Amino acid sequence: GDEPKYLNSPETPIYHKSSVLYGLSEARPEIRHKNSVVIVEGYMDSLAARQGDFKNVVACGGTALTEDQLVMLKRFTKNILLAFDRDTAGKLATERSIERAFANEFSIRVATWESTAKDPDECIRKDRDEFDRALSSALPATDYLFRAFSESFDRTSPEGKRKIIESLLPYFANMKSSIELDAWLKDCSESLGLSLSVMYDEVKRFQGKQKNLSSFASKTASTTHSSPSLSKDPSLRNQEYLLGLLLTYPEVRVIANQLIKPEDFDDIELQNIYRSLSTEYNQSQSGEAASRADLLALYGEMLAADM
Repeated sequence: GDEPKYLNSPETPIYHKSSVLYGLSEARPEIRHKNSVVIVEGYMDSLAARQGDFKNVVACGGTALTEDQLVMLKRFTKNILLAFDRDTAGKLATERSIERAFANEFSIRVATWESTAKDPDECIRKDRDEFDRALSSALPATDYLFRAFSESFDRTSPEGKRKIIESLLPYFANMKSSIELDAWLKDCSESLGLSLSVMYDEVKRFQGKQKNLSSFASKTASTTHSSPSLSKDPSLRNQEYLLGLLLTYPEVRVIANQLIKPEDFDDIELQNIYRSLSTEYNQSQSGEAASRADLLALYGEMLAADM
């Protein structure tokens, strides 16, 4: 009853799921023809879509889109339509995929269906036309994000407005088109009742923090040997390296706490490690911090439990 519908396998030497889009070989002609691709999470979603005569559909394997997958898609189209599951993991994967797609200059929309179906497979089996309507009326990613964060926070209060803007800042910073960014900032400023100059100031401040953190990481990398145990997935490898920096240099955590959320990590074990790091940092402010040896032992046990 509590088990998942299907369990995604980890990376293996034979199957690098972070570099694969399931069903691409069959969907490629229709992707070229329609100049767009529909991306779902699971393999069964992709199969159900094809049986429902949605032929430009591929599956990303149950995680957010990776850099390798986006590079692969660029050969066929730059128009993406996300139709991920409706659970919390699916929403987080949608947000992460949008952020990466913006950074790679894709045009991206998000499909949401009205029925209670939890994923495209179930939606198509219950009502094929409902899924078709969801694709046809898919929201631009900018509208989807603003609506999602506005539902999470009170957009009428100063505190709620601040939290909405903070949630949107990573997406603002990754948008390559200055024209699209300007239009989006104008829409957000009008919806929140803020001046456009305030929105631009927040974006510049966020980009400055990112630059400082990136500069610190680059300087540290020049004096640190890379670990042979890091993941082969480039995005996960970067996330593992960041956790290593935070453990080695506690003074950086004050910056990380302002910029990074546990959900920014793609792997659940990395999310748990970052949460414990954040807790340890907060405890250090009151003199309750664990020793570094204790932390290393804890993380070793967390990772060993997953093997």
